[in-house]
Amino acid sequence: MTRRIVTGAAAAALAACLSACQNTSPSSFSTSAGGFTLTISATTLTVAPGTAGTLTVTGVLSAGLTDTIALTSNLGACSLNPTSLTAGVTSAIVSCSSLTPGTTTVTISGLDQTTSQSASAQFTLIVS
Repeated sequence: MTRRIVTGAAAAALAACLSACQNTSPSSFSTSAGGFTLTISATTLTVAPGTAGTLTVTGVLSAGLTDTIALTSNLGACSLNPTSLTAGVTSAIVSCSSLTPGTTTVTISGLDQTTSQSASAQFTLIVS
């Protein structure tokens, strides 16, 4: 086995790639309710204490649905931008940061403001 030392710009590029690869898993989580479906881009988000990481939550609204889907998180360390989805705005960024090491299940909920139907999608936040 030959070992190689990577330095300079190549080392920075490798570090960035490894960091990005550690922050998400390749699978996603999806759930439906009535007129819409919520999907989270990965089932796991790993962050170092004191740093932030992001995922994307996407909503697919049924054809013709013009309702607003309000988004919330069960964990105060995770914020959503924007906080609602519509036919014209179909995705939001979930940003999570935490100072305390540990593993937590985060639930992102969507509530149809007109019909009161709801759907939730979950991912695991790992702070280590």
